[in-house]
This record gives sequence, structure tokens and C-alpha cells, in this order.
Amino acid sequence: MVPTGSKGEATRRVNDHLFDLKTRINTILAETEPAVPDGGLAYRPGSYDMVVHFTDLHIGQLNHDEFGVETFNLDIAVSRVRETLSELFAFKEKMEVAGYRFDTIHILLGGDTVDGEGIYENHAYEVCATADQQIDTAVELLYEVILSCSSAFPSVQVVCQPGNHGEIRAKNTSEAFNADTIVFGFLDRLVRVCPMDNVKFIRNESTEFTNFLMRGGKWRGHLRHGDGQLPHIGTTSSKSKWGLWLNRHKFDVAYRGHYHEVKLEPINGVPVIMGGSITPSGDYEDSIGVYSEPSSMFHIVSDRQPVEMLTPVHFAMVEPQLGGSRE
Repeated sequence: MVPTGSKGEATRRVNDHLFDLKTRINTILAETEPAVPDGGLAYRPGSYDMVVHFTDLHIGQLNHDEFGVETFNLDIAVSRVRETLSELFAFKEKMEVAGYRFDTIHILLGGDTVDGEGIYENHAYEVCATADQQIDTAVELLYEVILSCSSAFPSVQVVCQPGNHGEIRAKNTSEAFNADTIVFGFLDRLVRVCPMDNVKFIRNESTEFTNFLMRGGKWRGHLRHGDGQLPHIGTTSSKSKWGLWLNRHKFDVAYRGHYHEVKLEPINGVPVIMGGSITPSGDYEDSIGVYSEPSSMFHIVSDRQPVEMLTPVHFAMVEPQLGGSRE
């Protein structure tokens, strides 16, 4: 959808278009039952689950280095999601050779899936696709991830939590309504009508968190996007927040994103994992002096511990062209 007219009018039309699209998705979803695997999620005592955390994909964002070389675009985003899955499957194969058995993979979609700022052509600097194009690419790519995992694991659990990018400002919408909710709605619909019968889909639009269970209910996971929090749990303010959340939700492991870095920090001995971003550091990170390599992560879950063998996936940076003129 490429609107004409003033930018203000175009913005309103596209926002209304996306709001109507979301309303249509909700209507369709209300006519079908949620996706739940036949017999529930697979669980065999002594086997293992896996978790892959996709957060801050920012599909549609366009980045350049100081020499004008593109360091992130639509093609790079797609290839890095696929590379994460390839690394995960290779790891799984090695573990199976060593005698490990796997039951369920938990695909965590932690928000900021699309960049959401380029709602029409030439609207924003540093985007390479309109909102419709971003959503289409994200849905197709993540559906591919779900299909691949459905074929490789006895069961799949998809857990969705919207982020803070791509706010859609239409009449009668809440602050929580953004492009993520449309992506997750499309995915939910596809999973419900596809021939896969081993996928459970959890989609949440009403709160800042989503809770879920792993290993037959032995472990409770807690997923947040991460905006409105500090990057470190060790500060007094962060300890207070996370302590309250731990007390309220009784989770055994938590996941967050937003800060584009892979790391693990405990709160009262309970692991909180920050997922990385497939995007490189940009102007905003430079302005606040925060740098991180583009990365993602996965880990395994046992009956003994909710987090074992946490494995970051680091992506090769696009090399700058240093030989030519910089004028």
C-alpha cells in the first residue's frame, strides 16, 4: 500500500489500513480454535527441550556504516534468521549422536519483529520496506521457521510477546497495538489452518509479559520484550522490579530483549536471559556508547535445570570498504 497526498494524510490512511487489517485477523481467529498439539506437548522423562529466542529482528530496517556500505537490510535479516536455525539443527544433530533425545522446541518471539517505521515509501530514513512488506516478509520467514521445527521435533510451542517498535496510531487503539500484533495474528491463523498437528501457539496482546511451561510443566518460563527496563539487573531499581516479577509469576527462567545483546543475569538465583538482535549497532547505540555484535541464541532444557548449554550465534559483520575515497 503506497498512499498519496500529504504525509499526515498518508500516515493516517496507512494506520487505519493496518487497524482494519488487525480487526479482520481478530474476526477470523475468533472463528477457529487455538492451535494445540494432539496429546499436548511431547514429554519423555530424561529427554530434553530446546529454546530459541528471536527478538528485535527489526525486519525492514536499513543500516549503513560510515563508508555507506549496507550492514543490514531485508536479505541480511532473512539470512540471519535462517542461519540461527541452521546452527540450532546442527547442534541438535551432534547432541543426538551423543545420545540426547529431544521432545519440544520452544520458539520465543520477543517483539520488535518488524521495524514498523516505514509505513509508506520515503517516509523514514533507514528503512527498506513499507509496513505491509515488512509484515509479509516476517510472516513468511517465521512460518518457515515453525514448519522446519515442526518437522524436526516431536512438538513445537510458539510464544509471542509484542515489543515497542512499529506503534500503529489509529482511532480507538491502545499503546500495546503495534505491527507485532499483526505479524503474530497472521502466524496464529496459518498455524491453525495448516496440516501441522504438533504446534501450540500462545499469543498475547494485553500485557507486558507472557508465561509458558516447559518439560511437562516442570519449568515455568516468563517472556518480556524489555522496554521500560534497565539493561542490567544488578542495579537497585532493576533488582526491585525483577524481584517483584519473580515473586508474582514464580518463573524458573525469564527472557527479555530490547537491548540487542546476549547475556545471562540471575535474580535471586533464577536465570534471566537477554536475547540478542540480528541487527548491528546503529546511530542510536553510538549516541549512548553501547555496542554489541549482531547475535541470537538458543539453549537446551533438562529435567534438572531450565537452562543448559546456552549457545550464542554470532553473525559475520559486513566488512567496510577501506580502499576507496571517502569523499
